[in-house]
Amino acid sequence: MITEDEFDQWRDNEVTQAVFKAFDVLADRGLQEWITASWEHGNCDPLLRADIHARVQVIEDFRKIDFSILKEWLENARDEDPKLRVVKS
Repeated sequence: MITEDEFDQWRDNEVTQAVFKAFDVLADRGLQEWITASWEHGNCDPLLRADIHARVQVIEDFRKIDFSILKEWLENARDEDPKLRVVKS
């Protein structure tokens, strides 16, 4: 179980912030990869675009996570696995 305060401490932790910065770099690389493939090489492969878009979207969604979103995700997952719980302090 995790409390909102514990989530906030994790979110503010220097290591967590460094991981988020790495995610930002990966998202930027994905966007640059699409620009290079499509603009510079004329490759408008829809599968490549979908793959890059999905990767960037996951990173962006994860960057936006807050305790209420985490709680919702875990409550939905708990329907499949009752051991997953989040309690708000």
